[in-house]
Amino acid sequence: MKLEMAKNRIEELDFVRTICTVGIIVNHFTIAVNKYCVKIFDTFPNSTGSVGYSIVTVFFILSGILLYHHHSNLSGIPAFYKKRWRSIYPSYYVAYFPVFLILLLLKPGYFKKAKPLSFLLTLIGFDGYTSKAIDNYYTLVGDWFLGIIIILYLIFPLILKAIEKNYKLTLAVVIGFFIAFCDWRMLNQNEFRNVFSCIFSFLLGMIIDKLQIYNRKRVLLITVPILLFLCFSTMIDKINFNLLCHAVGICLFFVLFYVGKILKKSFLVRSVDSKISNVSYEMFLIQHVIIFFVCDYINIDSYWKFYSILIFLWYCYLFYCCVGEDDF
Repeated sequence: MKLEMAKNRIEELDFVRTICTVGIIVNHFTIAVNKYCVKIFDTFPNSTGSVGYSIVTVFFILSGILLYHHHSNLSGIPAFYKKRWRSIYPSYYVAYFPVFLILLLLKPGYFKKAKPLSFLLTLIGFDGYTSKAIDNYYTLVGDWFLGIIIILYLIFPLILKAIEKNYKLTLAVVIGFFIAFCDWRMLNQNEFRNVFSCIFSFLLGMIIDKLQIYNRKRVLLITVPILLFLCFSTMIDKINFNLLCHAVGICLFFVLFYVGKILKKSFLVRSVDSKISNVSYEMFLIQHVIIFFVCDYINIDSYWKFYSILIFLWYCYLFYCCVGEDDF
């Protein structure tokens, strides 16, 4: 299987995922240290939209592309789900439980609002996605992204079947739901995070790979001016926030893909891309925990500084031992 995936590997996607992984961490870090925040890492130069959500759109497109690329001929659904479980949960549990135990033992009352039954949400990876609506045992591990990516993996066989039957009709239906619910704050979250919003970019990624759209050079000629207009024009302040973030994310994907096509000839770039790409999932799992303790390190007493060092060392071990699946 590894050999087969190596032969089918699209190196440009490694570059896209590397840039976006670093980009989203920088975005979250600059937001966390707000007084030092560089504006371009938060909103677009024209002060509209969100850099972070646009990058997340690219990640959903990537997930759709990679799953379709490696599993377009899905022979066994149970085997597919088993592989997805192995790619998600072991690393998640390794990341979650040390933080949970330390908070539980060293910070009494941290989970006082959570009901014991809500721990089920943690076990299935949905505590971050539901934390705005339900008091649970969320510890910053995985954030909301983990819950929605699990949903997308669960419905992938259904979407795949619909695409193979009639991809145009499937896309039309999903676009309809996306537009109809583009302002829906599901579970009291930002409207970008609702399930129809995320399914749209995920499905788009699947169709991009099905039609090999990333190999059409004229797409770059179209997306570059659109990207520049959306990010720099002062005429778009009336555009719906969710639609704007998705539009920028879609254009950004194609631009990064073609930059990756140019840079993939460099051995250094390929090497860095491969290493970061392979642990991008682990980086997403733990980024908020690391950022939280880095930002609080200066202001907390020596007792919590020791805690921060323990967390940091544990996650160094996580990176060393738990390497993510290529088709995250």
